[in-house]
Amino acid sequence: MDPDERTGCGNGASANRGLACLGGRRRVGRAGWRPGQAGTGRGGRPAGRVLETPWCTGVVWSLNSAPGVPGDASDFSNRWSAAYVERQYGPSREAECDGEYLDSAEGYVTAELDFRRAHFAGAQRPLCYAPDSRRVGVYKGMILFECAQALAHAMRGRGRFLMANGTPGDWFWVAPLLDVMGTETDWNRNGT
Repeated sequence: MDPDERTGCGNGASANRGLACLGGRRRVGRAGWRPGQAGTGRGGRPAGRVLETPWCTGVVWSLNSAPGVPGDASDFSNRWSAAYVERQYGPSREAECDGEYLDSAEGYVTAELDFRRAHFAGAQRPLCYAPDSRRVGVYKGMILFECAQALAHAMRGRGRFLMANGTPGDWFWVAPLLDVMGTETDWNRNGT
């Protein structure tokens, strides 16, 4: 993203439509990504956060990764497509994969609630209320739970493992779904 355009998610949306950043470089986001996958923030626009970090310079969008999100190209179905499953676990795979890892499972840059009404019907867990406005939304912890539950079922059916960070510290209720829990630790926080 142009440094002069880093003033907010609105600029990120226009400059970055469908793009994700990684390692300071822009790259095309997941194939089939649609703006409707993003959670809606308090203002009614797609929820995202502008970051200036070593791993991202731009907007990180809050996507609802629950398997019940409607549409033919949801975040869950893009990540866990039939083509991906075949490539990773099928008979023609190039390497043996022991399972799946839910990176950034703690949701440190994810919006607390997804207010997009189109996502409500597919939620398997109860909706929540925003404490300040009493607006109904899907809590990010429940999105993680539903995603982890679906992946755990798929992994155990294949004799594989599901791993995630941020557990049990941030999301203790996800622990029973995981085979390996952990947390990311910055051992070089002060650069020394």
